[in-house]
Amino acid sequence: MITRKNAINLLLEKPPQFFTPSTFHLLRVEIKKIYAFFELLESCSKDFKRDNAFKPFRKIFRQAGKVREIQVEQMLLKKYFTDTQLIGYRKSLLIQRSAERTAFFELINETLAVRLNKSFRDTIPVLATIDKKKVDIYLKKKRNKILKHLIQYELIPDQIHELRKLLKCYYYNKTAIEKGIQNSITQKQTQLTDLLGKWHNSYIIYLHLKKAISMAGINPEEVSQIQKLMETISSEIEIKLIKIKKSVSGIKFSEAP
Repeated sequence: MITRKNAINLLLEKPPQFFTPSTFHLLRVEIKKIYAFFELLESCSKDFKRDNAFKPFRKIFRQAGKVREIQVEQMLLKKYFTDTQLIGYRKSLLIQRSAERTAFFELINETLAVRLNKSFRDTIPVLATIDKKKVDIYLKKKRNKILKHLIQYELIPDQIHELRKLLKCYYYNKTAIEKGIQNSITQKQTQLTDLLGKWHNSYIIYLHLKKAISMAGINPEEVSQIQKLMETISSEIEIKLIKIKKSVSGIKFSEAP
């Protein structure tokens, strides 16, 4: 917990000009780890309420996500188009990113720092009530829930997204618990989470592009280019989905608690 607290504080203390796409990504990962740990605490203690403890983190997490999605889309456009293409659409993305960045940094103030530190402090008494037996029960329940998703014959987008969240939460907590000893997370399990992450990024970008072409002010030529990109991304999503289903069918998730 101290490690997570220090990592988040160091990231939030960075001046805006030093906030890179990597910074926003790392911040969201650290907050995801906090949310996962709060879930474990809630499972092990009746007195701990995860949503209440996580409330100070929620706004900055969501706002960082808005910035991050635009950044990922901008990187994708660089991959598929030259600097002279989609000039108007890229300009609109730049304006959106600037607005979302401004909104993000407006959230970082002394009040937020106080609320975050209080949230961390409130978890300290709960930690003393956690023992190995409770943790093992939590991990077993989590594995069983993941297994139910793994045996789905057809994985639709909502199911894939839920599976990704379940695996991330499980692996974050399991890695933290097993810190300093041999980690039992297999290579196949890690590959599956990577595939799910790549699928998720492509799917979110596809939805964003779909929404973008209905916006006013985009010229017909750029709309046509965006539609072609959507076709490419759609094909990539299907390929990723096939790989995910293959990975799911070959994965073993029967670790002993």
